[in-house]
Amino acid sequence: MALTTRTADLMVSLWGPTDENEVLTTVIFLTLLPLSLLSSAFIVVTYGAFRRQLAKPGSDFVVWLSISDFMFSLRILVQFLFLSFDYFRNLVKNYSGILSTLILRLCYTHLDSCTYLCLGMAMFGQFSFSATISWNMMMSVRLLASFMRIKQLSHSSYNYSQTSWASRTLHSATWPYHLYAWGISLINTTIIYLIGGYSMADQVCFIQNSFVPRMFYIVPLFTHLFLCLAILLYILHRMKREGTKLHLPSSMEAIFRKEEKRFRRQMIKFTLVFVLLWLLPLTDRILDLVGIENYWLTMIDLACVTLQAFANSLVWGTSPHFIQFVRDKLRPKTHEHESLVFSQ
Repeated sequence: MALTTRTADLMVSLWGPTDENEVLTTVIFLTLLPLSLLSSAFIVVTYGAFRRQLAKPGSDFVVWLSISDFMFSLRILVQFLFLSFDYFRNLVKNYSGILSTLILRLCYTHLDSCTYLCLGMAMFGQFSFSATISWNMMMSVRLLASFMRIKQLSHSSYNYSQTSWASRTLHSATWPYHLYAWGISLINTTIIYLIGGYSMADQVCFIQNSFVPRMFYIVPLFTHLFLCLAILLYILHRMKREGTKLHLPSSMEAIFRKEEKRFRRQMIKFTLVFVLLWLLPLTDRILDLVGIENYWLTMIDLACVTLQAFANSLVWGTSPHFIQFVRDKLRPKTHEHESLVFSQ
């Protein structure tokens, strides 16, 4: 209660009278959004700095998902802090310098510039949102491709050169995943712009609260969630057949199974994070579309969408290969041989 009171006093001093609902929204945004940004940056920076040690199957997918999460959280935080005329006025009144001068020039001297800025933020937000859910979907597809390879290896007549082009490409190449994730995001963002679906009223800087524009938000989210959940359930159901004999040399089969099991478990964890943290936001958006509003569901929605990056960073930081990497850094002499074997 004391924290809420201090937060409310701070908001009143900066932005004028407010209510408890706005205080809770502010607390969520100003605590979870920076946490989300730091979590996404943690994954990207550690992978970039120690790529040789951390580059495992599926790691690059996690990095691209983290980049999308970072863009998504950054857009929300920037809009919350700066794309409101009331915030602008009080920032200009209470502070001086380059920021205040920029705000004055954009949104008071040149109002059209502020409109374009708002439109740009709306389009950037939709693009980053679409990229986030698309990369979650691509991780599930990569998981499925890996599982199908295991299934192929269990057949005595398996011949890699005779497998389909699509199967080989999905397992060994990354460009199809990039093409889908970034391409579908660009198409979705552009279509909403062409139909005039972005709202700049009162600096909302988001999709209009009407049926057709919101369908370009809800339908992709529902589709990706459904497909990710379907793939997850299928993989979990089929994992009981782990004992199927693979037509590989015995030494290779043991290593292959160990690496595949680790990869599969990691991808399943990331998929679970996506499904669990986006089910309630999807529900909230559907209810909002039909005119049903629930304050606490909306607050949970805001918390969930900003917690995905943090949850992903926990999965990343507790993965076997990351823990092994940390141990090797702390005790390089003791674990040097073990690290070499693990990385093969």
